[in-house]
Amino acid sequence: MSDTDEQGNRRYDAVRLEYQNLRSEVEESIRNQVRILGYGGTALSLLLGVGIVQASRMLLVSLPFLAFFFAVLWNIEQTRMMRAGDYISTIEKRLNEDQFEEPVMLWETWLRFRASNQPEGDIYQRHYQAQYVVIGIFMLVILGGMVGLWIGRPENVPVSLAAVLTVVYAGFLLTTLYFLQAVVRHESVEHSFDRFHRIETEAFQDDSE
Repeated sequence: MSDTDEQGNRRYDAVRLEYQNLRSEVEESIRNQVRILGYGGTALSLLLGVGIVQASRMLLVSLPFLAFFFAVLWNIEQTRMMRAGDYISTIEKRLNEDQFEEPVMLWETWLRFRASNQPEGDIYQRHYQAQYVVIGIFMLVILGGMVGLWIGRPENVPVSLAAVLTVVYAGFLLTTLYFLQAVVRHESVEHSFDRFHRIETEAFQDDSE
């Protein structure tokens, strides 16, 4: 085996290992998202029920803090999953071009093709819609807390505190809306990765000279 072939095999093994590790990260992220939604939905439902049964307006208007906490955790895992998926799509492209010379590895690439080129009835669009529902529920809880501060305001919450909490909840709402726009339906990273890969290759070649 020539040095070129051996180097090519080492490169392939490294990329393959990277691919496998990132696929494991995606799977772990999906499991974490399910746990977060399970815990968050259970906690919010229980506290909402207790607040209604005991007529605790203070408890009800404090729910946005919990909703925002779970929304942040869920979006962290969403970002982690999508970031890994984006990078995996670049691995697929490189392996198809350098190793196979034909489209062999296509999973993440296919998902992105479906998202951008298929009709709205495509199942991938349903995935986005489900994400919108999740974020939308968290946003409704936050909005409900804002409204609850002024409709039937708890007696032990002065107007000044209600105003401060309204500003805080509005910040929660805007941040969650940003998650909806930037994380769930993010832009393609293909061009930025190609540019980064070219810069890194040139820098490595300069250091080797």
